Amino acid sequence: MTLRKLLDHLKLVASHQEMNKMTCQNLAVCFGPVLLSQRQEASCHTNRVFIDSEELASALHFKKHIEVLHYLLQLWPGQTYTLLLFHYG
Repeated sequence: MTLRKLLDHLKLVASHQEMNKMTCQNLAVCFGPVLLSQRQEASCHTNRVFIDSEELASALHFKKHIEVLHYLLQLWPGQTYTLLLFHYG
């Protein structure tokens, strides 16, 4: 449900791209690496040390996270779908 709400909101933001310059691509660049990263830690990331090369390689593949979120936002129908799904269930 949280993902649906978030995608609805991001799609709403993108629907006003003429005013805010936040296209689906721009939103994906901003939020993709954060929302879709493989590893989430509660500790401070500023002093994070990469333990091995595999973890470093994973961090460098943030482009894939951007591509995935961009694709989702392009396909996401927006709030109408969520409201229909909630109503008819």
